[in-house]
Amino acid sequence: MAVHRPPRICLVRTPALVSTHRVRHGASAQMKRVVYTCLFGHSELFNDFTYERDGIDFICFTDDPELRSDFWKIELLPRKILDPARASKKLKALSHIYLAQYDWSLYVDNTVRLKVAPNRFFEEFLVPSKSALACFRHHERDCIYDEAKAVLSLGLDTPERVKAQMSLYRYLGYPAIAWPRQRRAAASQTP
Repeated sequence: MAVHRPPRICLVRTPALVSTHRVRHGASAQMKRVVYTCLFGHSELFNDFTYERDGIDFICFTDDPELRSDFWKIELLPRKILDPARASKKLKALSHIYLAQYDWSLYVDNTVRLKVAPNRFFEEFLVPSKSALACFRHHERDCIYDEAKAVLSLGLDTPERVKAQMSLYRYLGYPAIAWPRQRRAAASQTP
């Protein structure tokens, strides 16, 4: 059972993450766009989903030299110090480094199948955004500390690592609830 990470934190798993790392000029169609996913450590089968291209590149980063796709460009990365889960998170968090040739990027977890064309994510969420990063809210939790409890209860990481990370967040003043309930309620009523 996978736990979806709170999307307000960049170094955690998100179902979909849209980011840009350059100043936007002109229409989105002129921007070089990429949709990417990661598959490390033979943890699951590759979901070789296909989508409308709309001038968008599709890349799958992997450490599996046998992985093939007619749709996705396979980028083989050597196995390094990081375990598979953290190797994937590193790519999600550092798209501006690994995909520097692109203006906009959309991360889609290998287990997620988009119900709409990827271009809609760029057009509806990134184009109007004043931020260089657009994320989606967690479907169950709004508190990173509650997420840490879920991670520990499911045995997804070691207590030492999770407690150290939560201690860092507390030291940095990260709030227990990142998005107050009043704002969430108002946003949920917005069409």
